[in-house]
Amino acid sequence: MDRWTEQFVAWSSFGGVIFLCATFVIICWSESRPGARRTSGVGIRLPATKASDEAWVAGHAAALPLAKYCAIVLAPLSVVMMCFVGLVPQVVMVVESVLVAVSLAWLLVATAVASRAATAVASQP
Repeated sequence: MDRWTEQFVAWSSFGGVIFLCATFVIICWSESRPGARRTSGVGIRLPATKASDEAWVAGHAAALPLAKYCAIVLAPLSVVMMCFVGLVPQVVMVVESVLVAVSLAWLLVATAVASRAATAVASQP
C-alpha cells in the first residue's frame, strides 16, 4: 500500500469510529425520550425492544449512558490519533484496529443492556 492509501484508510477508520459513536448517541437519545414510538428504520431493533413502545423507550434509555461513554472516550482518542496519521504508520494502524474493535464491542454491550432493560419492562404486568 502506498503512503496516500494508508493515510486515507487511517482517516476513514478514525472518522468511522467518531461517526459510529455520534450516531449511536443520537439514536439512543432520540428514541429514549418520553413518548417515542417504535420505528421500522432507526433504533436498537431487537425482539425485546420491539415488544412495546415502553420497552423501546426503556431499552434506548438504558443504552444511552453506555453510548455517551463510548463517544466521550473513543471520539477524542480518534481525533488525537488523526494528528499522528503518517508519522508512525505501524502504531497508527494498531491503534486504529483496536479503536474500531473496542467501539464495536462497546456498542454490542450497550445493545445487550438495552435488551435486558426492554425485557424487564415487557415482562411487567
